[in-house]
Amino acid sequence: MRIYPRSSEISSSNSLPVALSATEQPFCQYCNVECKAQARPLFGTVLLENPVGVNKLDFQSFLRELENLFGLRGRRLHLSSNALPGGVGETFVPEKLNKQTVTVTFTGDAIGAEGKISDHPFVPFVNMEGLDGTKSTILLRNPVSSSPISTKTLTQLAKQVFGRNTTQVKWSVHGCQDGDLSAEDITLALTS
Repeated sequence: MRIYPRSSEISSSNSLPVALSATEQPFCQYCNVECKAQARPLFGTVLLENPVGVNKLDFQSFLRELENLFGLRGRRLHLSSNALPGGVGETFVPEKLNKQTVTVTFTGDAIGAEGKISDHPFVPFVNMEGLDGTKSTILLRNPVSSSPISTKTLTQLAKQVFGRNTTQVKWSVHGCQDGDLSAEDITLALTS
């Protein structure tokens, strides 16, 4: 399940990741990604599952997420991470990448995994929990330099996970900046 904007929604600004409060993490497992396969580095976050314990990514799905996130379809990518010194490859285990940073380059341009390291997502997010205990995370802008998602998109994504009735969903938002959805926007989106 794609829970971030399409690469065509990426703006041209070059914002760096913002440090988030150490008190909250996404409900879902995630990894940060630094893409050095472009003219300038791009930063984003990939959910390794969503909702919690469901839709876990295999290696091919992870590659598709990276291709979609950074607009790299059809390119041969090299992935590296300090968490996996042998490389990120066919022996892909999402749990080993949880809260880690993966560096993406083109094959042949391998530069190692010295990318920006953070134990919090590079992007703002909303944690949501339904009455049945289902927990999900929605990324509010991804990659960092993209425009924030709209309230309409937030509503659609929440309904994909929780069904038609999102009025009873508990939620908390983390890491938002000026221009991102406000708490009021999120409340209106989920109660409409």
